[in-house]
Amino acid sequence: MRSFADLPEYDDGVAVTMQMARASMTNLGVIGTGQFALSFIGGLRRGGYDGKVLLAPRNADVAGTLARKHGCMVARSAQAVLADADLILLNVRPEYAEAALANLRWERRHTILSAMAGIRIDDLRALLPGVGGIHLIMPGSYIETAPGPLPLYPPAPGLMPLLSCTGM
Repeated sequence: MRSFADLPEYDDGVAVTMQMARASMTNLGVIGTGQFALSFIGGLRRGGYDGKVLLAPRNADVAGTLARKHGCMVARSAQAVLADADLILLNVRPEYAEAALANLRWERRHTILSAMAGIRIDDLRALLPGVGGIHLIMPGSYIETAPGPLPLYPPAPGLMPLLSCTGM
């Protein structure tokens, strides 16, 4: 499979290859396996990310599709995702966020990428006590098929090796 490292405009692939190697050491957990999760994981895989992706089982159809299509693993529960992943993509519908996330045991080692529209960082801090970092990410379904920007706030240089796989 071709990756961004194969494209000439990426410095003969050296820098991108190094970033992908660092990204592949990141275990990504996903809570909320909806359309953006399909696009995001598809974009990561297309861009060369071959690390472990753990999915919460709530949406069994989408989780099953991701497992078959992109080599993801479906966990027993959302808590099992947190046990095995340090970077967590939250893709829960905002109206279900509190019910889906409030009773989970969050740790300082967890870094959150929230794709939940309309939920501010301050609200996430209250909902996810003890997490190490929280970042907002703007979903874009185009990243599954073509590289493109993926807005992130606040900036996080440590997340760039992973996010660069989407073409960011």
